[in-house]
Amino acid sequence: MESGYFYLAPDGTFYEITKLRNGETDYNEVSADVQFYTGLKDKKGKEIYEKDIIKFMGNLFVVSYNENEAHYALQTMRCGELKNDSILTSFIASVGEVVGNVYQNGDLLK
Repeated sequence: MESGYFYLAPDGTFYEITKLRNGETDYNEVSADVQFYTGLKDKKGKEIYEKDIIKFMGNLFVVSYNENEAHYALQTMRCGELKNDSILTSFIASVGEVVGNVYQNGDLLK
């Protein structure tokens, strides 16, 4: 049995693919949060993913994907809600630092 392969279906369902000894393939639905790579790295060379928390100029921002404008954006917490602020650029990425993500470090935003 061989495992470790994953598939993200068009409907957003995430599956782990297992190749069985008899040659068949088994798909098991996995409950997971998928973070997409932005293609950018922070000032320490760490890859920046969607839903990462970035410290930039003393403030914390969440990386999100703006579907309407097809770009990654930085959001800040205002009145208990995340609000779009600005486009994540290679300059901001190169001087900012990833300090966590909303799944594991959401308390940083409070």
